[in-house]
Amino acid sequence: MRVLTFVSLAIVACAPARPAVSSSPKPVEPQASSPVDRAKLPTAENALPLPGTDAPTIVVAAGDVYCDGEKVDDVRTVVQLKRLDGLFQALKRRDRSGNGNALLAVDASTPNVVVKSVFQTAAFAGYPNGQLAVRKSGALARLPLDAIVPMPGGRAEADVLLVEVRPSSYALAWRRASGQLLPRVEASSLADLQQQVRHAWTTNGLHREAPDKAFDQAVVFATKEVSYAELVSVLDALASVARPLADERVPALNVSLAMPERAGAGDPRTIGRLPPEVIQRVVRAAGDRYRACYEQGLRRDKSLAGSVRVRFVIEARGAIAEVRDAGESTLPDAEAVTCILHEFEKLSFPPPEGGTVTVVYPLVFHP
Repeated sequence: MRVLTFVSLAIVACAPARPAVSSSPKPVEPQASSPVDRAKLPTAENALPLPGTDAPTIVVAAGDVYCDGEKVDDVRTVVQLKRLDGLFQALKRRDRSGNGNALLAVDASTPNVVVKSVFQTAAFAGYPNGQLAVRKSGALARLPLDAIVPMPGGRAEADVLLVEVRPSSYALAWRRASGQLLPRVEASSLADLQQQVRHAWTTNGLHREAPDKAFDQAVVFATKEVSYAELVSVLDALASVARPLADERVPALNVSLAMPERAGAGDPRTIGRLPPEVIQRVVRAAGDRYRACYEQGLRRDKSLAGSVRVRFVIEARGAIAEVRDAGESTLPDAEAVTCILHEFEKLSFPPPEGGTVTVVYPLVFHP
């Protein structure tokens, strides 16, 4: 068995968004035939009135995508981040009004992988600033946080609060501009997350006083299984942590959404570190169990041979997550491959330094 070096997962990371400061705009109320009415929007306690806009309106409702009322795409089969060609073409045909802004109205139950596909498609089409439509007390409103998706190449050099979101599970860690990652903190609920964010900001934030016009930064990483409703709830919790600015109180953090699913994906400064020889030692210690899986297949086919490429993530505490076939495996026995993947799920590693580690490990079998 041989060790393959770490693979890096880089899609597109989001830059910090400018906080929205309300100047008492005239709110927009939906009309009976409004395209936004198609979506069953989530609610948010800290939402602001939605000002009038000539920006394109993108609606995701019941698996369909609409641009300014016209159905342009279907996302029922989207299971990984991708460009939505119908939406992309519709936005490219539109005149470039709205200064790169787009209003996004998304069903509360929509998976996060679809939400991120919509965000990224709009950015590629020239609309990188996403205003998120929600409901507040039944009225149409918007979160005080915009999702900004820049083109590849940018990288923030400021301190950043990293927030990881899984279904009903939350964690955060402060990353310094130097690359130092402060201890990770788990949150058991949205209310706990709000308290932990407040504590993290008051302890480590650099911009807390009214005369300071700069803002601390936060980036949210959410797995693809997270629903849009839970994502909005997390953003709403972050928006509730406020600071003074002149004569107003505004969200304390510029919060942006990231295309990778976890802190560290695509950013070498936040990827954890675990020596290859340590990974090899742990994997090889279970070699007899992988061989037993293969030998079960060998009883079905005496000439069975080939490779299995296993992708897995070593989390901050050394536990294994997200074990799957990395692709390009050549062992033609699905039962044997599944058995091997299950054995990898049982592994335990020393905690990596500085975050999580993603590994692709090839195993080669022959009679």
